[in-house]
Amino acid sequence: MNRNNVFDYLLDDFKANGGDPSLVTFQEPTYENGHWKILANNKSGHGSYVFIVEEDGTVHDQ
Repeated sequence: MNRNNVFDYLLDDFKANGGDPSLVTFQEPTYENGHWKILANNKSGHGSYVFIVEEDGTVHDQ
């Protein structure tokens, strides 16, 4: 897991759970406390997300 492939894990999980990534603007990932953190916003301007991607590829949203 690194900056180059963290979005692969996030987008696979996002799509598998019915999300449409074309409706979301994702920010650059940051590595914090042993996991990747990715902030995102709805392109409509309403709603925001914080995604956590663990080293094993597990994705959580906060």
